[in-house]
Amino acid sequence: MNTSQHLNALRRLFYLQCFSLPRFAASASPHVAAGDKHLLTVIEKIKSLQEQMASLIADAILAREGRLPRATFPPHYTGLHNLEMRYLLARILEEQRAVVGELITAASTLAGDEEAQQLARELL
Repeated sequence: MNTSQHLNALRRLFYLQCFSLPRFAASASPHVAAGDKHLLTVIEKIKSLQEQMASLIADAILAREGRLPRATFPPHYTGLHNLEMRYLLARILEEQRAVVGELITAASTLAGDEEAQQLARELL
């Protein structure tokens, strides 16, 4: 694979970490029932891990003289404010299942770039 394909795969990984539903949900003011406060803690931990990984991926992109993608959260997330936490958690699980396939694809695209491939593997 060439550098352009590697950069595109890294940009996709960056996007998946920066603009994920867990990161959106953490600031979407979800309704948290008294017995579900631990779920918000879980979402916050996921958000923190994704921020850390996004930073590492950004460093990898910049080290390869690439540019970080400009993007925003997907438009369909905007209707997810003030929803029940358990509903959001179900949506997060659905999204994460779909993301796994993209991570596997990115990891294979990054063949030949051990550092970048390791980042993709860490996301899995």
